[in-house]
Formats: sequence, C-alpha cells, structure tokens
Amino acid sequence: MRRQTITRDQVFEAADQIVDMGLNPTQNAIIRRVGGSFTTVGRYMEEWRRERRAANENPATVAPDQLLGAAKTFAEEIWGKALDLATARLSEDQRRLKAEQAVIDEDRVDMLNQVQDLEEVAATQEARITTLEQTIREAISETSVLQDKLARANERAGVAEARLADANRRIDELLESVVIANQRNAELLDALLPFRHRKPVGTNRRSHSK
Repeated sequence: MRRQTITRDQVFEAADQIVDMGLNPTQNAIIRRVGGSFTTVGRYMEEWRRERRAANENPATVAPDQLLGAAKTFAEEIWGKALDLATARLSEDQRRLKAEQAVIDEDRVDMLNQVQDLEEVAATQEARITTLEQTIREAISETSVLQDKLARANERAGVAEARLADANRRIDELLESVVIANQRNAELLDALLPFRHRKPVGTNRRSHSK
C-alpha cells in the first residue's frame, strides 16, 4: 500500500500544532497526523527544526515569557479537553461494546440452543431412518419368502393343472368307452330282440298230447 503524499506545509503545520500542545513533534507523531513516509517527513522535519532554531536565535522573533506561558496554558487546556473528550469517547465505546457483547452473547446462546435442537432433530431423524431401514430389510426378507412360496405354489399349481388335464383326458376316455359300451349293448339288445318273441320248441306238442 502506497503512503499518502504530503507537503512541506502539512508537516510544518502538524509540527507546530504538536509543539503548541506541549509535546515533542517526532516523526511518528507527524506520520500519525498527516501520513507520509519517514524519508519525506524526516527531510521536512530537519528543515522545520532549522527554521525554528533560527527563529529562536533571532531576538526579534522570541516570544515574551507571558505569551509563552499563555500559550502553554492554552495548550494544557486543549490537551485536558482532548483527554476529557477521549475519556468520554472511551467510556461510550466501552458501553457500546458491552451492549454489543451482550447482544453477541445472547445470539450465541440462541445459536447454541438452535444447534442443540437441530442435533436432537437429527438424532430423531437418524433413529427413524434406522427403523425404516430395518423395516425395509424385513419387508425385503418377507418378499423373498413370499416369492419362494409363490414359486412353489405356481409349481404345485402347474402339477395340479397337469393332473387335472390327465383326469379330464381319462374322463373323456371313460365317457367314450361308456358310449361305445352303450352302443354295443344297444346292438346286442337289438340282436336279442327277435328271440324274445319266439316260442320255445316242444311247447305245443305237450299241450296236444294231453
């Protein structure tokens, strides 16, 4: 990341402000205020120190003690107000962080409860899946048994059908035999019918002799 380009006036102004607050204008302090690199800030700070030493060595530009005291007092007041403001902001930030932490803790508890509920639901679903798998295995086993029974029943039904066909064939043969026998009986009866009406030989002779 490239550092922000700063100017000579920015460095001078920042250094003067830090001095007015009663602090030492180090390069780190300048960089924290206006940015820049150590090389650029260091070069401008050397120039700022030369000009400041020259101003301090010139009697016409030396500030009176009263003015310096007032400036120091003003700087101390500014610094005190800055500290008070920083303390107030810190307290506000701490209060806000505590509130946010409370919300985070509450959300964390809710998330833990939801996770626990989900784990219970998952356990219940897993138990149901296990039961269903067992039921499916039993159903498959029963289906296999039923298929075996059905195959044997079909086999027995096939044998029964074959036997029934044989029995029907035998019945047909017997019926045909009965028909033939009936025809033969009818033929024999027809053949014997003339003999039933014929009188026996010798019957008339006995009657005449008497």
